[in-house]
Amino acid sequence: MKKLLFLCLAFIVSCKTSVSDQSSADLKPQILTTSSQGGAESEGFVIIKDQQQLLSEIAKRTTENDGDKQGYPPISSKNKIIIYDLGSFNSGDHRITEIKKASVSNNVLTLDVPEYKSGGMEIMMISKPWILVSVPTDKTFSSVKITYSK
Repeated sequence: MKKLLFLCLAFIVSCKTSVSDQSSADLKPQILTTSSQGGAESEGFVIIKDQQQLLSEIAKRTTENDGDKQGYPPISSKNKIIIYDLGSFNSGDHRITEIKKASVSNNVLTLDVPEYKSGGMEIMMISKPWILVSVPTDKTFSSVKITYSK
């Protein structure tokens, strides 16, 4: 009887673990664009509410000379769009080009990105990188955090 109870308990625990792991596994954010210039002085984010706000936020960050003008996807009921400013850096290219892993816990969307590696001697130039990311709307969060890993 104890073995049966233990087996049932082990089965329930294994089901619980796989369900919670699966919820973060289907969170696949997509980088829509990233730039090394045009972001804010300090780190922060904006969750975009409509297409007009998206175009306004992008206009703040780009110039007429930017050759990287592209059509941005319309905001849909399936995706949330986030603009994340990384802050100000003295040198190097700190653009985020890959998201290794993403998860939501305690109302915080955590994006795990590769750590920036310096190439040695670099030209001293202040950069203010930013990133435009799309995430599924079924995940609820009120804050965004970027973590760096090797």
